[in-house]
Amino acid sequence: LAPLIDSIASTQRLTPFYWLLEHNPLVNGFRPELLVLVAFVIAFVGVSVWGFRRRDVTV
Repeated sequence: LAPLIDSIASTQRLTPFYWLLEHNPLVNGFRPELLVLVAFVIAFVGVSVWGFRRRDVTV
C-alpha cells in the first residue's frame, strides 16, 4: 500500500514485508539484510515467552 500513497511511502522500509519481499530470497538467494528481520522475530518471541511465564493468573 505504501507505494500507492505518497504520504506513507517513507514508512515503507519499516515493515517486515518490505524486508522480505523486496529481496525475493527464493529467486536471488539469502541476503544479509534478512538477518535484521530474523533478529527482530527472535527478540519478540523471546520477550513474549518471558512475559507469558511471568503472568499471574491465580485467583
